[in-house]
Amino acid sequence: EWVAKNYFGKIDISFSQELKALGTGGAVVNALNFIHGEHFFVINGDTIINVNYELMLKFHHKTNADITVGLKLSDIKDNSYGSVIIEKDGRIKSFLEKKVGKTHNASYYNAGIYIFSKQILSDDLNVDGEFSIEYDLLPRLLVNKKIYGFSGVESFHDIGTPARLFSADNAIDKHWLGNVQFYYCNLPKV
Repeated sequence: EWVAKNYFGKIDISFSQELKALGTGGAVVNALNFIHGEHFFVINGDTIINVNYELMLKFHHKTNADITVGLKLSDIKDNSYGSVIIEKDGRIKSFLEKKVGKTHNASYYNAGIYIFSKQILSDDLNVDGEFSIEYDLLPRLLVNKKIYGFSGVESFHDIGTPARLFSADNAIDKHWLGNVQFYYCNLPKV
């Protein structure tokens, strides 16, 4: 509703429904028929990020990347987020995904925003059903595809758990989000 109200019909929104959970990668492959351009953004639904989409897309084209990963500079050593090691030119050297009990010295972490070349996911990747962009796809494609990190993500808030959602709500400048408000409900304890 918010998008329709604020963009006055300037964009079309299509929904791709999963009959079963497909993971971050399977969900994107499931939606490929709705994607009409050669390059497209994928944004994790459990994050709030502040990034200049236009600059990120220009970086993607300038580097002629197959995939661009949005990165946030980290000043903490935390294993809660997937970290990334990049070359001086921005090309990603390796991914250090979340590992319980392990810390690392990576300077950037994966902010959960990507630009894909549609051809990359249309190629025969032997992927079907549930799979993860972060754990299954990116490390495998790193060997023979051009994957770059865009280090221009200005802010990143993980809202994947009730506690993190509450923390993000307290930390985010309301001016930045405009009229967006968070709503809470009593969730069953797991």
